[in-house]
Amino acid sequence: MPPDCFFNTQEQHMRQLALMIGLFSGAALAGAVDINSADEGALAEALSGVGPALARRIVEFREREGRFPTPDSIQLVPGVGIKLYQRNRDFIQAHPKEQPAPRQD
Repeated sequence: MPPDCFFNTQEQHMRQLALMIGLFSGAALAGAVDINSADEGALAEALSGVGPALARRIVEFREREGRFPTPDSIQLVPGVGIKLYQRNRDFIQAHPKEQPAPRQD
């Protein structure tokens, strides 16, 4: 019969695993951002490594050049490189146009 410390260690391991799964799934649900409609605050909050200055550049680029056709086109913004994109690619969306408001009949 294994000692009690084995079960404590296994139980602690399972709690840590459950916590990590919860954190990652919560981040995936809460962190998605549409780079074609998000404001500076939403970009800085949702994307790792994007602070206020870079978020401002993303919005200014979008206003000057038009909507981003794909999520990876955010790399055209000065300061957004491949590493920053790869770190955030699961949280970046680029909807092609504004979604119409639902009709209320």
